[in-house]
Amino acid sequence: AKPNTDSRTKPKPPKGDEEEPAVYTVYGLIDLERTVQYVGRTKNIEARKKAHANSNARGHLTMHIFRKNLTYDQARGLEQLLMVHYHTLNALNPANNHPKYRHYIDSANALFENIISNEVLNILGY
Repeated sequence: AKPNTDSRTKPKPPKGDEEEPAVYTVYGLIDLERTVQYVGRTKNIEARKKAHANSNARGHLTMHIFRKNLTYDQARGLEQLLMVHYHTLNALNPANNHPKYRHYIDSANALFENIISNEVLNILGY
């Protein structure tokens, strides 16, 4: 018998446990003095470049790619670590107090453990 390959009949993983494809990019926006002014993540780097270029607040900044081909969790964690490192963290943004915050940091730490400084981890309470 031929196996059933119809994806509509395959069981789905529990919500929140889906494996995210590695399609995210973490980037920074840098001023003329080479200071990182903004850290972000995106699935579509070209669209994000255009959006920032058309922004009155960020149009003068240059984009720098920190890392490509990350899962959502890795990208979210690296973004958080870089925001702390470059002092661009907006403490008033509720997303920075996300319930899965520690999970994101752990995901980034597992991927980048050789380059994440102990100082950044100390700031984050590790």
